[in-house]
Amino acid sequence: HVYMGASWSNLSEQNTHKLAIAVLIFAIAMSFACLELWVGSGGALKTPDGPVDDPRCEAHLRGLLYWTGLSLLLAAIGNLATVAGYAFPGSLLHLPEGLSTWVKTCLYVIAAINTVFLSLHAVGFCLVTMSSPHDCGMVLWEMCHFIYVVLPILLLAAVCCAPCCYYACIGARHGLDRHQADQALLAEQA
Repeated sequence: HVYMGASWSNLSEQNTHKLAIAVLIFAIAMSFACLELWVGSGGALKTPDGPVDDPRCEAHLRGLLYWTGLSLLLAAIGNLATVAGYAFPGSLLHLPEGLSTWVKTCLYVIAAINTVFLSLHAVGFCLVTMSSPHDCGMVLWEMCHFIYVVLPILLLAAVCCAPCCYYACIGARHGLDRHQADQALLAEQA
């Protein structure tokens, strides 16, 4: 039996939701990547009535933002392909031997791209904290500050707080159910 592809009908409901979330995250990542590439290439400076900034000013920040956008673009495409490949049951598990080697190689390349992306963020965090908006202009510095400082802190806070919030919601729901059961028992006794 030769595997010819997968269709949406092969997805379970749980995998469909996971793939939909992955596509949403992919769309957000692509919009950030395009914005980073645009600001990093100097597109934000090309306004007809705006002040002309020195293109060499904070060139390392501009270049870093550009390369971060490019690596985010590649990482988003690779990560979506990986998630989509695993969402189709059995698609990556029943490949001929030669093709299986290519899949493993692609996964290693995607892991390397993700490592480069995280490294660029670490360098960007250091460079942004050592520079100021007066050195190169508000647009570039604010964008870099958001991408390298604010966004990672928000994501870290969400990852740390999400389990606690989920647990609190489950506890509140359980408490509400118990309260309703108590009220029903009191109503029966009266």
